[in-house]
Amino acid sequence: MTGEVINLRQARKRRDRKTRETKAEISRYEHGRSKGERVLAGAINLKAVRIHDAGRLEAEASGAGSSAGSGHTPVPRKPDQESSDRGNVGDKEDGA
Repeated sequence: MTGEVINLRQARKRRDRKTRETKAEISRYEHGRSKGERVLAGAINLKAVRIHDAGRLEAEASGAGSSAGSGHTPVPRKPDQESSDRGNVGDKEDGA
């Protein structure tokens, strides 16, 4: 009923070697492309962004937009509207 004896040092080295190999593979993929491949990928991405932006209903004037990406400009409210919109129906001061 004894389990298999493993050398922890060798297991640690094997684990570290495997993580280094996966990092190297990712790095080779990201940085190991030719200039032509990088230019082609950039053109494809740019075309996708343009097609996506062409489907918008309204073009934004500022470009990036500042309203958290919602695509619309919030309507400014008067101070008296803010307080009256928050209250319940029974909270009106006119006694109704």
